[in-house]
Amino acid sequence: TVYSKDEIKSISETNPEIMGAVKYALKGLLTDQIKQTFENTDVTVINELPTYENGIFHDEYDVELTSEFFKMNKTINIPNLVNGLLDIGALVNYTFNLIAEEGWDNTYTIILPDSMKYQRTTGSVEGNRIQWYVKNGDGGHPDLLVEVLIELDKPTTSELEIEDIELEFGLNCSSGKETILTTNVLIKSIDIGDYNILPEFISNLKIIPSDGVRLLVENSLTSWDELYEKTVKTVKETTSKKIENSSFNQTLDLSFEWDSNTT
Repeated sequence: TVYSKDEIKSISETNPEIMGAVKYALKGLLTDQIKQTFENTDVTVINELPTYENGIFHDEYDVELTSEFFKMNKTINIPNLVNGLLDIGALVNYTFNLIAEEGWDNTYTIILPDSMKYQRTTGSVEGNRIQWYVKNGDGGHPDLLVEVLIELDKPTTSELEIEDIELEFGLNCSSGKETILTTNVLIKSIDIGDYNILPEFISNLKIIPSDGVRLLVENSLTSWDELYEKTVKTVKETTSKKIENSSFNQTLDLSFEWDSNTT
């Protein structure tokens, strides 16, 4: 049975049994559209049935984005990666292709948590709610490509401007025959502009703190070997030249290893 908008309104006021059947049928159609819209995500149904108010049906879903949604390797912990990058000042761009079946006018609403805010969006904004309208009542507009650029309201790390690498020197003369110079390279923040490792949906990150380095290594976007070759090696070579050109008569026997307690 096909009901008009006015008939649905009348049924909602006079026949709760039929209205329940309408909501039940509608629930399946809504869920199918949500799953089709948010492909490669984990969709959780929140309400048993949609509600009806002021001539409009409302329903809610929890959509968890996966690594496949972002076209990344399944081994990457996407919540860990995205939340961690947001916490060091990244901007995350989300793109969705919202759909509406022929004869439907759909309104999609994303509710941002209090800790987040949008920087740019193609939707209409009211408080922490961002909405898009897919009007396909005439069958001519089945989908709408939308985007929203998100950032944390108060990230732990503010936007960094310069690379910060410190050196600690220690001399050991206990053997009496030779002096051992130990140099610790303390990486507080590094410039990853030349690394070309961030996914396309991440922006506003050039200088990242040490926690960000660990995060990228943990999610296989870089490695300690790459970090050595692109950052540490230059520091090591520069330091070696300065020591070799000092006024002391010394020879250098260089070795390098990561400190497992800090990486």
